This record gives sequence, structure tokens and C-alpha cells, in this order.
Amino acid sequence: MVAAMRPEQHVIAPDLPGFGDHPLPDGITPDAAWYVEQVDLLRAAMGIERMDLGGTSMGGALATAYAIAHPDRVGRLVLLAPAGVNPPVRNDFMKLADTGANPLDIQSRDDLVRIMGMVFKRPPPVPEPLIEAMVERAQRLRPSTLRIVAALRPFLAGGLDG
Repeated sequence: MVAAMRPEQHVIAPDLPGFGDHPLPDGITPDAAWYVEQVDLLRAAMGIERMDLGGTSMGGALATAYAIAHPDRVGRLVLLAPAGVNPPVRNDFMKLADTGANPLDIQSRDDLVRIMGMVFKRPPPVPEPLIEAMVERAQRLRPSTLRIVAALRPFLAGGLDG
């Protein structure tokens, strides 16, 4: 999403705790309310009064939750395939999540390829070194990913209308 922005736009792409190189702190429940608070703390620390928000998948659901909690602090909301929206047709990824399974639990190359097959109609070709790096990262982040998915499951399963 960031690459599509105009040069005059100031873009901040936070590394939310548990999603990248920012570790998930011990002793917290990383649910939607906690992530909304983290985004608001960042906004305040940066001295931003009002901002446009964008998000993809789980980030879209969290951006929406932020906009609901703080409508006076959000201008536009740009969402790409946001989680938490109950569509009329559920894809295989959603159906797997509906069973209680965690489709984001990537422990092997086969898991990643299977998940890509669920979320893309025609999965893009991905160079083998990138696949290996993605699997290594997923394995490294697995403990926090499992915590995040468990904490966010009620929020995502209930839908943003819930």
C-alpha cells in the first residue's frame, strides 16, 4: 500500500508488536483494544491530531476498530481485503478459520504454499529464496502469531458489525 502513495504524502507504516521485528511484550493480551491503544499511543507520540488509515487483512480490521473507537482522529479509511468483514462468499482460508484452525500457522514450505493457494485465485510465482525467508520468518514469529490470532479470534470471528 505504501508504494502506491504520492510523494507529497507522509506515510507511516508501523511495525505493530508481534507482526514483524517489533516483539510482542510478555504479559499482555494482544486483542483489538490493545492494538487500537498502541496505534493511538504512536499517533499521540508523533503529535498527529488526525490521520488517514489504511490496512490489509488483519490490519484492515484493526484500522477499522481504531476508526470506530476514535472517529475524530481519522480522516479516510482505506481497506484492502479487511479481515472481520463477513462476505457473502467465504474462501477456503475463511472456511478453515471457521473450523477453529489457525490458517496463519506456517511451520513449513508446504504450509505457506497451501495458504497462498487459498488466498490467491492464481498464486503468483515466488522465488524459492523468498519462500524460504518467509517460512523462516513465520517460524521465528510463530509464538507471537499464535498469541495474536488467539486473542483476536473473537473480534475477527464476530465481524466488524458485532
